[in-house]
Amino acid sequence: MPFTRTPTIRFILPEMIKSIRDHKGLLEEQDIVLMALAHRAIEIQKEKDAPTTPQRSTRLAP
Repeated sequence: MPFTRTPTIRFILPEMIKSIRDHKGLLEEQDIVLMALAHRAIEIQKEKDAPTTPQRSTRLAP
């Protein structure tokens, strides 16, 4: 697939995922997929635990 710009590739490292702490230093770079899945599970649980509030309707200008 052609790109208008050359894509920038950056690796995600374990220390970049702030919601999961590795106090014992056991996680390595190959663990990033598992950390990402755990992070997503935490986010989903937070969404489920959040109190539901009525959402305001947004009006679009005519």
